Amino acid sequence: MNPFRSSRPPSVPVRDPIDDPTDNCCHSCQNVTVQLIHFAEFFIGLALLGYSIAISSHQPDPQRGFAWTLQLWSALFIVASALGTLGLAKDHCRRIPLTISCWMAPVQAIVGFVFLLIVYTQRESLLNYFKDKHEQLFLSLGLIEFFENNIILIYGFLLLHIAAEFTRFSFINSMKEDFILRDRAKRSGLLRVEEEEKDDAPDDHDDHWAANNRRRNNDIAKSNITSPL
Repeated sequence: MNPFRSSRPPSVPVRDPIDDPTDNCCHSCQNVTVQLIHFAEFFIGLALLGYSIAISSHQPDPQRGFAWTLQLWSALFIVASALGTLGLAKDHCRRIPLTISCWMAPVQAIVGFVFLLIVYTQRESLLNYFKDKHEQLFLSLGLIEFFENNIILIYGFLLLHIAAEFTRFSFINSMKEDFILRDRAKRSGLLRVEEEEKDDAPDDHDDHWAANNRRRNNDIAKSNITSPL
């Protein structure tokens, strides 16, 4: 047995999932899906926010209770989509905005499920409220009758919202660790390049010492030439 041979087992190269074409394609599809959900939710939140501000400022009978409910819901849409987009685009702070947006998805799904239950159980009460306050809510009676006859559209929107939130939560969770690992590897590579450039850069102190040494050698050579034999 060779005493100089290391007893450590040979290292096995670890496959990076980002380098695998299949995983890379999968992550690209997940990334695009999450970005589309963020895009749609951001504009839905803006629309709900604008509508809630309009009905809360209606005079002489502002519907502030209904408006505040819509404003809280719109705030969830806007904040979650903005943080998610920022977390996917920037690699600062260990993707904390992406993590916050990820864990806001179950909250939004629960809120959507509560609204679904309210619409399902209080359908007649809600329709009567909308008909009585249609002027303050900027709704026409024809639009209210349309949704009354096609209530399945509201159910479908809320169910689609719940499914989108669970999809977003699942996809972000599957991508987040790979994003953090890739960011760490990128920072390590940049630090390594900076250290190599620093090592390759000429040292001013060494250059000054070399110049003095050459000057001294030249002086010695001149003195030897001019000195009498």
